[in-house]
Amino acid sequence: MIKAGRCFFLLLVWTCSVRGQGTDRLMRSAPESEGISSTAIIRFLDTLEKSRNELHGIMLLRHGKVIAEGCWKPYSAEQLHNMYSVSKSFTATAVGLAEAEGLLRLDDKVISYFPQDLPDTISTHLKDLCIRDLLTMSAGMDNVPAVDDNKTDSWVKIFLAYPIVHKPGTLFLYNPMATYMLSAIVQRVTGMTTYEYLNRKLFSLIGIRHADWTSSPQGVTAGGWGLRLKVEDMARFGQLYLQNGIWSGKQILPQRWVQTATSTWIVQHPALNSASADSSDWEQGYGFQFWRGLHHSYRADGAWGQFIVVMPEQDAVLVVTEEASDPQQTLSLVWKFLLPAMKSQRLRENASGDFRLKQRLATLKLPAPGNPSFSGKLPSLDRTWSIGTNDAKISRVSLKLDGKYCHLSVRKDSVDFDFLFSPDSWSQGTTKVRGIGHPAWFYIN
Repeated sequence: MIKAGRCFFLLLVWTCSVRGQGTDRLMRSAPESEGISSTAIIRFLDTLEKSRNELHGIMLLRHGKVIAEGCWKPYSAEQLHNMYSVSKSFTATAVGLAEAEGLLRLDDKVISYFPQDLPDTISTHLKDLCIRDLLTMSAGMDNVPAVDDNKTDSWVKIFLAYPIVHKPGTLFLYNPMATYMLSAIVQRVTGMTTYEYLNRKLFSLIGIRHADWTSSPQGVTAGGWGLRLKVEDMARFGQLYLQNGIWSGKQILPQRWVQTATSTWIVQHPALNSASADSSDWEQGYGFQFWRGLHHSYRADGAWGQFIVVMPEQDAVLVVTEEASDPQQTLSLVWKFLLPAMKSQRLRENASGDFRLKQRLATLKLPAPGNPSFSGKLPSLDRTWSIGTNDAKISRVSLKLDGKYCHLSVRKDSVDFDFLFSPDSWSQGTTKVRGIGHPAWFYIN
């Protein structure tokens, strides 16, 4: 929220048959036909909307069929959404595909792939670091190496020069740069970026057609972040894992990889008391860039509540995109409302309940920020502020109000980011991010 006089600005960065199916639209079905009550899903949505989380999109699959789907306007099913760390699970999948092709082994030493990027002194821990340690977030570092998206310094060199103070494989530290290194290794062994490789080996085969993914200044797919997908694309990925790597009768991803990648390889906080561990979906163990969850689930997990939750025992996949201050709240509501409603047998047809659910999902909408005193007309203003040294590297902010629109410009790292706000309605714009443009939603009231 940006405040200027009596104007308030809200910037929502758009960060918002499967059993023998082809690469086209997933099959749809009524909830009761797949053993879950429409009313239970409505209760889940009602309670979810009472949370403080800003909801963007949702899709629920049972027995390989979509039984509930919707997006909170202004978000839509056709928009690409920022996956944040869900990207990590896709990078790990690229490693699994490369392993299946015999291009790498999980026990390969990381330094063997980057002989030209090694520091002058190679520690014992660095020498022992292997691909498996990167996959399990156990590279042995105490902190995450810092990189700059706008500098040409080699991110691989920065990672390899960073102190490894613990024996690799023994201590969990969530480290996005470890995933970047996996992406760099995939590029070394395949001759393609991770994004290009997955386009060829995965996306094109399961119907993901319009993804994009940011890259480092060296042209390496970021790996740990920066992937953007549609809600249904996320569902396809989750369903592929639920089906043990099979799509349209073809083994796309080795079953052994699926089982291995989604098993617990390391525990995040071994000393945590059992009461705390048993109530958190982030304390159930970590696999190969997948989180283990409560109720024998596992998930691809991104910041602010981007989820691909796979529930093997229920034969279900749930996708959620949101901007959540408390992502555990969303998952807890899944376990409270959806999980117990999933029955092993088909339920009696409920045409009225199915209709009410469809109506509910079709009318999802984010509430606009309210300001009763706002007349709908903007005052006149044209000002520029210079900003002192700051961590965000913002040097200038300009604001122009012309009665009809608000023009906001932010200069960051010598690049101007321009936004156009319109009163009382959402307007779509595009932010300037190196490599790709990110759509965004703007509202003024």
